[in-house]
Amino acid sequence: MKKKLKLWQKVIIGMVLGILFGIFGGEYAQDLKPFGDVFLNMIKMVVVPLILFSILNGVTNVSDASTFGRLGTRAFLMYVLTTAFAVTIGLTFANIFEPGIGLTIDLTNPHEHQENNTLKDLFVNIIPSNPIKAMADGKTLQIVVFAFFAGFALILIGDKGREVKNFISSCTHLVFKMIQLVIQLTPYGVFAIMSWVVADYGIEVMLHLGKFILVVVGALFVQYILFGVMLLLFARVNPLPFYKKMLTTQALAMATSSSKATLPTAISELRNKIGVSRGSASFILPLGAAVNMDATAIYLGICAVFFAQIF
Repeated sequence: MKKKLKLWQKVIIGMVLGILFGIFGGEYAQDLKPFGDVFLNMIKMVVVPLILFSILNGVTNVSDASTFGRLGTRAFLMYVLTTAFAVTIGLTFANIFEPGIGLTIDLTNPHEHQENNTLKDLFVNIIPSNPIKAMADGKTLQIVVFAFFAGFALILIGDKGREVKNFISSCTHLVFKMIQLVIQLTPYGVFAIMSWVVADYGIEVMLHLGKFILVVVGALFVQYILFGVMLLLFARVNPLPFYKKMLTTQALAMATSSSKATLPTAISELRNKIGVSRGSASFILPLGAAVNMDATAIYLGICAVFFAQIF
């Protein structure tokens, strides 16, 4: 009896076949772009309701306001710590390996509009004046703030908000099911995306930026090791079995470049394989997916130095 391939294995196969088809498929590979766009649009379609309802559901699963505050404070401090490490690692790798030295790229754009936001502007804009507009515009941080505020208010009103909590729970299950249906298409979406990207830009571009790619991957690997050290020190958990149990979540995150798209899988694996309580998983993971993007912090740090070196 043949063993059925796991989803993460299908995703990797899709990536490899997509690269090969992009190299040898020519115009046929470029014709797959609409399929890749459709897959990405399907992910984006459910991101906003996923963030809203998963955070609302997670917050309302917390027993009381004091527990909410304790979990939130610990999570925030941990996220700040890991993000600081991520930025430091990214800047360090970029300065040591200098991926931008020797490259010549035209970075001029006469039509580019630059908007400079001060720290005060960023602080003020975190609070949405119109939460519906924030959802329509896909402003993740504003959606998170609104969801936490609404969830905290639901905790305070107690039984008077029971119907609303039941509605939120039903909507959360609906959105998670939608995400699961989209995720099943990941191998095919990844194949289409890799095919047209390689066919359109050429494998030469990837080789030309090979040093930059290696620097980013190396920095991400160091951050990955750092997470294992933190698991060992703070949670007293052996990181190797943890990584193995969360392999599907990691493969999906790598294939979709979206931690938000992996939320249902991550919550399920944490609860069923790691033993994390439903309340903690539903509360901490959506918050982390929205505000704790360490890989993005590493990438942006390296990009900043990379372009400075080109200039």
